[in-house]
Amino acid sequence: MRQTPYFVAIALFLWFAGCDGEDVADTPDAAMEVDVPAQADADDEPSDFAEVDADASVEHDTDTETMSDVESDDADASAQSDAGTPNYDLASGDLEVGYARVEAPWRVGAKPGQVGTRARDGIEMEMASRLSGIFNTLNNESDPSIILADTTEWTRDLLEEETENTHAGEFSTWFEPGIGIEQPPDIKATVLRRGDLKLAVVRADIYLMHEYLHRHVANLVEEDTGLGRDQIFLAGTHNHSAPQPSFPAPGVWSLADGFDPRHFVYLSEKIAEAIRRADDDRRPARLRVQRTQYDEVQFNIIGPSTVELAEGDGEEPEEIRVGYPRDHFDSDLDLLYFDDAEPPHEPIALIFSLGMHPETLPSNHGLTSGEFPIHVEKHLRRRVGVPAMWLPGTLGDIEPDQAENNSEHQFWRESFGALHRMSAAITDGVEEAFEQLLEDDQINAETQPVLRNISRDIPGTEDFPIPTTAYLEGIRVPSPRLLHGSTLIRLQALRLGDALLIGIPAEVTTDLSENIKSRVDDEDGEVYQGYVYPDNPEWVAERVAQNFSTDQVDPDRGSPIPIVTSMVNGYIGYVVTRWEYENRDHYRMRMTPHGPESADHLASHVVELVDEMMGGEHRDFEMPPWLDDDLDGVDELMGFFEGLEERVVALQRDLPVTDAATVGEVIAGPTLVEADEIDDALATVDGVAISWRGATADMPPPAVSLERNVGADWEAVSGGPGLAMHVFFTEPEQWTARWHPAYDPVDVADSDELRFRVHGTFRGDAGGGDADPIWDPDGADETYEFTSPSFQLEALN
Repeated sequence: MRQTPYFVAIALFLWFAGCDGEDVADTPDAAMEVDVPAQADADDEPSDFAEVDADASVEHDTDTETMSDVESDDADASAQSDAGTPNYDLASGDLEVGYARVEAPWRVGAKPGQVGTRARDGIEMEMASRLSGIFNTLNNESDPSIILADTTEWTRDLLEEETENTHAGEFSTWFEPGIGIEQPPDIKATVLRRGDLKLAVVRADIYLMHEYLHRHVANLVEEDTGLGRDQIFLAGTHNHSAPQPSFPAPGVWSLADGFDPRHFVYLSEKIAEAIRRADDDRRPARLRVQRTQYDEVQFNIIGPSTVELAEGDGEEPEEIRVGYPRDHFDSDLDLLYFDDAEPPHEPIALIFSLGMHPETLPSNHGLTSGEFPIHVEKHLRRRVGVPAMWLPGTLGDIEPDQAENNSEHQFWRESFGALHRMSAAITDGVEEAFEQLLEDDQINAETQPVLRNISRDIPGTEDFPIPTTAYLEGIRVPSPRLLHGSTLIRLQALRLGDALLIGIPAEVTTDLSENIKSRVDDEDGEVYQGYVYPDNPEWVAERVAQNFSTDQVDPDRGSPIPIVTSMVNGYIGYVVTRWEYENRDHYRMRMTPHGPESADHLASHVVELVDEMMGGEHRDFEMPPWLDDDLDGVDELMGFFEGLEERVVALQRDLPVTDAATVGEVIAGPTLVEADEIDDALATVDGVAISWRGATADMPPPAVSLERNVGADWEAVSGGPGLAMHVFFTEPEQWTARWHPAYDPVDVADSDELRFRVHGTFRGDAGGGDADPIWDPDGADETYEFTSPSFQLEALN
């Protein structure tokens, strides 16, 4: 965490700097202590670089609570209600499922996620200057309506400023630009339909999800697909090496770079296209669900601590063990497998859920990466022939192991070599579970599984109705617009056969996840309250037993396999239990936005939603008095985002033209090169590189394949960008591909005759091609292709 005595407003931003690193200083520098009142007390496969196009239908969403049920026989079918009452959709018949994948590499030059590149010089002063426009309100105002109105205006002004300062060829404003691509991020979508009920389960490979992105995507696809905001379960992978300049909340710009309108439109369109494609791909399907355990490469990054605490006032403090053992984490590995209803039952999609941060690569590595989720998905597609998509389970305290739990290796923020090993290990676990699912006769393949859905925006807790942050000791600053989209928290639950997907817009910790599961499953068991060290005094266990309420869903309405999913439909921060909140000071506690009751508040509302979804009663709850002011601000900001397409078109028209005569000119190579330092144990393994003149970084990255001579023809044996084929960019128009044989599953002999084939896109000087309304409005994009001179590994050596 950076600590600096600069302008006092920087204190608000600095709490984000440690948002996923254990190297965060828990005690702030005295120079940064600011007296801010507690505002909330007053009242978060094959390469496909084709761009997409969609017509956005503007819909400024208001608070709704909707429910869809395909098994209810007595509910009245009606259109989605805007009045905040449940809506029951009658449906019956067979299940239909469609799957789609859309690659979303964005542009070389964007900062890759949180860890990709270092900050530019002077970032602290720049952030302080930006904050000066709102700090007076946060410091002196207690009226929630005024706070919300002022932060809305301030946020819109900042977004406008960032948009006006967007220029061709520049993709990183706060941080050093990225240098290349290891594995392009992508979007994967599964659309399910049974009768009149249609749902989309989507995972976008991004660092953080945001409510406004979810709303905008819904507006893009609702007219074409009938899928609105309430029917789209949109999860972010929390990939720490994926570009995130689309995040519209200034509170994260100190981690993932400033707002880029091009990326917001690009990402929205890519997600929308994935949903449309999956919807078009629907066909009769079967569903099988299974739960197993996997604990080979994870550990609890919070870890154990000791503090001195007393049972009550006036009592003598005792040394108490707090935090968690390294092996205390949610190890559930859950599978939802869809295949064709009719023989030969071709696979459609495999959804697997596992809790862990995608955070294997070291700081400042410079390359956009798909991290372990995409690599595991690719391995599964190659090994078992199934399109796979990962859903982020419990994220708040589970990280790649630091050789402290089961693993013999260091995985956390380590290297591409560590990413290679960890991805292979996870793939082994998922493959084993999948094969077990196929062989287990007890798992019925259902063509008419239970399919239900409920989504709802709920208020915050009574003491902290406005989400706040207290990252710096003594400071609680209202965070709507700064981090969250609004003061509300969106929860969603989908019942898919025996599985129950529960979407939480936060980094869910193990204790919260286990509590929710124990309260919505089909067992009439004891409610899980949290971890207690066995050698702690009894009063600690009694305190932990107060973490959560004890109400449960009736077992007859519960699910055999409840799956808690993090980072769904928005982002509000971390959510720790009351005991974790009160026993010591740490940044996850300060990032818990609705105070010590946050975890129980969310879990209890999930219980109510699931119970209602499965036939229980609807429960009303009181909304905050300033809700209209809040939603007016949301509508105003959504109006800004809905109007970005035309402005992005104008930016595209300013793209620099590339000289067609120079494209495809080989500058150097193929030649042997040493592996990168971040390859750790593989640093002695040589690779092969080629450099050529291509387009500017305003274009999608080139696709590169390695071909082998097989007599009269050449066959492709590897390709990228990918773990085995990194692609770099150097100003003004030089590209380099670096093939790493050590990461490649293909067996290539030293004597094989090899060559590179490159396919890219550049900006031409005239129109006439196939125009895209957003990305190529004048039809000036052109393609190029060339092959390199041939080579042999033994000759290069």
